[in-house]
Amino acid sequence: MSFPRWSMVLGLLLCGSLTSLAALQPAAPRNLRILADSVSTAPVAQVSLSPNSASLASGATLQLSAILRDAAGNQLTGRSVSWSSANTGVMTVTSTGLVSGVAAGASTITATSEGLTGTAAVTVTSTPPPGTPWLNEPAGYVAIEDTGWEGGTLGNWSRIFTSADKPIGVSAITGSPIGETRALQIDFPEGHVGGGGTELRYEIPAAEQRPELYIGYYVQVNPQWQGHTSAINKMLYLHDGGASFSAMWYEIFGSGSGALDLYVVNQSGSGPAGFHENVNQVTFTRGQWHKVEIYQKQGASNNGIVKVWVNGVLAINRSDVDTRSTPVDNITISGIWGGVGDVKNQADYMRFDRIRISRPGS
Repeated sequence: MSFPRWSMVLGLLLCGSLTSLAALQPAAPRNLRILADSVSTAPVAQVSLSPNSASLASGATLQLSAILRDAAGNQLTGRSVSWSSANTGVMTVTSTGLVSGVAAGASTITATSEGLTGTAAVTVTSTPPPGTPWLNEPAGYVAIEDTGWEGGTLGNWSRIFTSADKPIGVSAITGSPIGETRALQIDFPEGHVGGGGTELRYEIPAAEQRPELYIGYYVQVNPQWQGHTSAINKMLYLHDGGASFSAMWYEIFGSGSGALDLYVVNQSGSGPAGFHENVNQVTFTRGQWHKVEIYQKQGASNNGIVKVWVNGVLAINRSDVDTRSTPVDNITISGIWGGVGDVKNQADYMRFDRIRISRPGS
């Protein structure tokens, strides 16, 4: 059987048109195929917790994270994790890994995913009773100011540089390490830009001003605290400049979600300009209260003294600090985030629960 020549030409044209139409059909987006390929279906081969050992006070909280990996060591996400405490009389844990200290003792927190487990050893310490002495306050010192803001007011402290994007006030709290129900709170709303904002100042009466002081206080940042990109997260400063600015800054040091330690910046004398721990390394754990104690003695011939304890552990002990020879005239709870620039991606806070300022008795 034969076909007319024109029918063969028509067939070829139709086939070519169909091929051309097929070529015009959109391919599956490459980025979607890559995204689908990047989601691992490998089973969980290892579960570990971070941190894998820690301590917290009774009534305080600690956030643990579960890290899941496959047999090749690749980190896995999107998997279900369950949490449990070996002794709920000592500590409890939520479905998100937030541990709460209940009573003094030690226990194990376990995270389970796809039948595999990881553990963290956690110790709960006793909450010190109200009125516990400031153990590193020099003998014979006399209190100038001692407040916990339990009355709900700022008391002898005054706001300065007031700004709406960094309010400071007294807030109700739970889990105070000294049994109090209110604390001073500095709020950093989402969108807050680093470098300034409201501060709180205590003016030391002229008759009480000395070139040598002790300051003790409790401080806490929220469990998800976002450190400034400069790693500078200021707590407070001791001012000695009178009408001009001159001060020693005491700061929490760490950026993003990284570890937080201690830093001192000297804007009083010629140096050292800034210094970290030189005795024991300390860590400010997010969500936990920490007791900070400071002893500062002015010295204009590179013989000033700065000592800092965190939770009773001596972190900084220097006697080579150059400062002004003038006495400290005010203590300012700064809470400045930074550095300059950077933006808060979330709402954060910094709290102070009681502060004691004292001077030599003579």
